[in-house]
Amino acid sequence: LISTPGRLVAHLKAGNVSLKDSLKMLVVDEADLVLSFGGADDIRAIVPHLPKICQSFLMSATLSSELEELKRLVLHSPAILRLE
Repeated sequence: LISTPGRLVAHLKAGNVSLKDSLKMLVVDEADLVLSFGGADDIRAIVPHLPKICQSFLMSATLSSELEELKRLVLHSPAILRLE
């Protein structure tokens, strides 16, 4: 399943998709841009629908305080890879 956070929230609310039974991996690409376009509330709305065991990736070119908040919300024991 590939979706924007806002569209995924709409599908979750409509009952069109269930993540708890099928999601194995969550990838939020350009997480800094998702947050800058107001996607933080959508990510917060998605988190309760995630299975307890799910591999998650947040991809971002920058590390901001907002991204730190999202990291705490979505990731457990995260590993940070910084490319120089």
